[in-house]
Amino acid sequence: MKNLFVIVFVIMFASVACKQGGGSQQAVVEQPEVEVQQQSAQQRGGGDAQRGGRNTGTAEERAKAATDRLAELLTLTADQRTRIEAIELELQKQLDAVRQNNQGDMEAMRTAMREIETVREERYKAVLSAAQLTLYTENREQRQRERGAGGGGGQRRNN
Repeated sequence: MKNLFVIVFVIMFASVACKQGGGSQQAVVEQPEVEVQQQSAQQRGGGDAQRGGRNTGTAEERAKAATDRLAELLTLTADQRTRIEAIELELQKQLDAVRQNNQGDMEAMRTAMREIETVREERYKAVLSAAQLTLYTENREQRQRERGAGGGGGQRRNN
């Protein structure tokens, strides 16, 4: 029985290799990673910014999505909502520039993003009430713990 599985596996492997042109894999055209990411976002419906996805959509869409999440969490006033959205739009544009300028240099990107996060915290302090700021901070820390425990959003590991 074990030999039968081995034989079937070898036959399947050989047939796949033959279909690819006998090992001529150079004919496969690789798409740039950015294009693949854009296509997968389009296949998912392209609305990742509205569903809380990361780094998708325009800076305006991401700023609106972040503002919507905060408005729901913190019950923002109309004035607060306007001010938070302006902060988010500016910071999202800065994040776009950081990603563009530091492609491939993850450490520089991480450092710049931490600085932007610090600026966000300071600007939020000027807009949110003490209770809202406490709730925001607790929620942010909770998400960080969940990402750390679940392995999502952290550094990628090559296994």
